[in-house]
Amino acid sequence: MARGPKHGYAHGDRIEGRYFFAGASHTRSWGQRSGINAGVMLLAPDAGEVEQMLQEVLDQNHPSHIRGNGPEQDYLSRYWASCWTHIGVEYNFQIHQLFWVLHPDYVHNSERSEFLAPPVGAGIQLVHYSGSLKPWSRVLDPEFAASASAEGDARFLRATLESIPGYWLWVLRDRETWEHQGEKEGFALDADGRVRRIDWGRYYGGAGKDGPASGRAESAPLQQPQQQAENGWPLGEVVEVPEAAARGAEE
Repeated sequence: MARGPKHGYAHGDRIEGRYFFAGASHTRSWGQRSGINAGVMLLAPDAGEVEQMLQEVLDQNHPSHIRGNGPEQDYLSRYWASCWTHIGVEYNFQIHQLFWVLHPDYVHNSERSEFLAPPVGAGIQLVHYSGSLKPWSRVLDPEFAASASAEGDARFLRATLESIPGYWLWVLRDRETWEHQGEKEGFALDADGRVRRIDWGRYYGGAGKDGPASGRAESAPLQQPQQQAENGWPLGEVVEVPEAAARGAEE
């Protein structure tokens, strides 16, 4: 239920709601930095609570209105910030999140990574089809419903995989996807298709990723020979995504 691949909570643990809130930094204004994942929640019905919520969200001047890409779960996160307890990922196993687990910094210690080992998926109780394709698309979408054969099933499975950006990033290592998302992940592809960390120290002239946001420092030219990605990122160490984990995610 707690967001993020390294939250550290076990099923039933109380969530520290103070972490949901963050102050401003040089790259963003004040806002909400985390919260709960509202795919699966266990709530006690309470008419009074519902009435209070309706008053807050319908009041245009109420401070509950904070811009975000998941406003409903962000609001719920804030409203009960002191009350949430963690529901294990096996009860809300999001398909689109599976391939983000292959991120080299999380693949060995993410809550989801244990489900990539044989027998793959053992222990998952509830699958959350959080991508663009849903199970019913197989029979309701004319593109996939045309064939009820095993080949049609395989085609739908392939389309499901290809609808997930993380699949293109970490399994297919698609160069175009890396060009659009590599900076966010902190990695880039080299000329040989290997995944390498972006060397933020070189990019910011030794200041690191939290240094000035104005671009490369003019006073610290790159030393030669130094490798760079095709889109200009200075490249650091090569990292590997374990083949067994990638295969488990695909299965």
